[in-house]
Amino acid sequence: MTSPQNSHDRQHKHSDDMDRLKRRVGLFFSAAAMSGAFSGLLAAAITQMDGLSGMRGWQWVFLLEGVVTICYGVILALILPNTAHDAKVLSPAEADICIKRLEADGPAKESEGFDAKALRSALISPHILILCICLFLNGTSLFGLANFAPSIVRSMGYQGTKIQLFTVPPFAIAFFATMISAYAADRYRARGITAICTTLLAVAGFALFLWTESPAAHYTALCLMVTGIYSACPSLISWMPNNAAARTKRATAVAMAFISSNSGGILSTWIYPESSAPGYKFAAKLNLSFTFVTIALAAVEVMLLRWKNQRKQSDEYREASLRDLQHLSPEEQYNALGDEHPDFRYTL
Repeated sequence: MTSPQNSHDRQHKHSDDMDRLKRRVGLFFSAAAMSGAFSGLLAAAITQMDGLSGMRGWQWVFLLEGVVTICYGVILALILPNTAHDAKVLSPAEADICIKRLEADGPAKESEGFDAKALRSALISPHILILCICLFLNGTSLFGLANFAPSIVRSMGYQGTKIQLFTVPPFAIAFFATMISAYAADRYRARGITAICTTLLAVAGFALFLWTESPAAHYTALCLMVTGIYSACPSLISWMPNNAAARTKRATAVAMAFISSNSGGILSTWIYPESSAPGYKFAAKLNLSFTFVTIALAAVEVMLLRWKNQRKQSDEYREASLRDLQHLSPEEQYNALGDEHPDFRYTL
């Protein structure tokens, strides 16, 4: 049986690491938003090469951006370290700190072996499945806006390089909103509320786009849509590993999260047919309904996790969950129970 002090220390380290995770996921997605902004500027510049060497402007965009991406990927494959001790920019002491943080990723040091029972648990856990649905809905909107923002801008009457230039502000705003939401989620340790509040911005955007006709209103709506969807995604993504343990279950949950989000991206390719321009009413209605469902499910998730945390505070739960594991060490008990361990606290 673990002592209360050890349980508190492990849980404190778990909370600190999960907060760092949210900040890093927020930085990752803010970079994705900023890439959307810079891609518009870059595409606007590259299209000025139209006619050079007999190639159209859009061909130059695909060629230059594709070559740079491929070359950068090859370089990363050669220089990306496999472990902290392989990183040349870290001293041995700094590498040791990184290893300790990885080991403190849960309330106790976790086994690195594969656990089929933990995998099955991830596939049937309600709080994981709810988040998968949220990420599918968010991913549909996110990939749709990322891929079809130029088409939406063109439907407002803009042509040529102006289309690319006018896609920049929505993603630039989303960059700052994503960083602010990441800070707020860490400051108050509230993933669900942050996801709900940011998704409400997207609700306002899709509603405005659906029920107005003027280009100015549609452009304002585009800014709200991109900002709300992009800034909600880090909270939803980081919420998954926050509430899945031990290692096999967390790895499975993270994989499920990205499969769900990318599956939404597949759906998004069919909701902006050219025949529905300029209003894109079907896409607006679908995305609006998806954001409402996301908010409702996020609220359900918060209530479910709060109930699970409250249940773990009872002596009856601790005795029942650990009754058949008394012969195991604290680490082995944690590996056996994962996030169902009485010392594990779910992040709301």
